Amino acid sequence: MVNYVSHELVKDLGTATVDLDQVNPLTGLLRFGIIGAYFLSLVVLAWSADKELVFLSFSVLAGLFYAFWLICTHDAVHHTLTGWKWFEEFSARLISWPMLWPYGVYSELHPFWSSQLDAIPSMMQVVQF
Repeated sequence: MVNYVSHELVKDLGTATVDLDQVNPLTGLLRFGIIGAYFLSLVVLAWSADKELVFLSFSVLAGLFYAFWLICTHDAVHHTLTGWKWFEEFSARLISWPMLWPYGVYSELHPFWSSQLDAIPSMMQVVQF
């Protein structure tokens, strides 16, 4: 199998990401809170809209922010959102519940899926340094 990743690129990537192994709880809380506040605000605006087009516009925007909010559940699985396991487990379950997304099952299966991806060289998620 041919390796298309140059060693210099891997070294440069390692240098650029050396400080990304630390979790900052404030950053995770701000991201979770701001995206959640935008989502909930857009839902309230959609519910209070008098015109159908306004309702649809706010609903589409709310759906977009909800999708970004759901991405936080991936960080919660890895405990890299805030670093507080209790908060990440609760918050991920809370925001995935309205969509009937079984976060508990996802949190059990995701590490297995990640390990399988790392076993296939062409599908590696993270380059190991």
